[in-house]
Amino acid sequence: MAANLAIFRFDGKNPVAGCHGTLPMIAVVRPCVLIAVATGALLLAACGRGQPAPAKPEPPVATDTPPATSPARIVAVVPPPKPVAYKVEGGADDWHGTGIVCDFEKPFQLKGGGLTVYFTPTSKDGGTYKYDGHLSGFGVRGGEAYSVEWIGSAPVRMKGWGVGTVMTPIGPQSDNGVEHYTIERSTEPCPAA
Repeated sequence: MAANLAIFRFDGKNPVAGCHGTLPMIAVVRPCVLIAVATGALLLAACGRGQPAPAKPEPPVATDTPPATSPARIVAVVPPPKPVAYKVEGGADDWHGTGIVCDFEKPFQLKGGGLTVYFTPTSKDGGTYKYDGHLSGFGVRGGEAYSVEWIGSAPVRMKGWGVGTVMTPIGPQSDNGVEHYTIERSTEPCPAA
């Protein structure tokens, strides 16, 4: 199959003399395809399939598809890294507790011996803590403050201190106390939020 062709200047004036001819084309072509040529001319090919080329280029047909925009950039979604879980273990006197902590800037708890200790950070370096429950058959309550010791970006030790009270048959008995905890990386997963 052949199609008529004509070369037009960019200024849209009449075809350049002697530049009419035919050009072999594939079977399916769009009507009126304009091709820019480095010489400052437009090549108008396949206009009307066998019809003479128009005197000037035709405007685009409304049914033509709009020019393709650049494809949307595909960005791989990478899940955030899993937080590192730390096992905190220790206590004082008759109480020993453990817990898994993944963020020392969010509240966490340690459990043991029927007692739960609640830690509320003011920063990653420490905050306040409290407990209220039963230990060895006696009611206990207390708490005050705790601190976390870091080496680089890893927590290694924790210490809690404050006044603890035991409810005894002869009345409440209070004393200052200090708890010591070790912190190690854990293979256990972080607790559900």
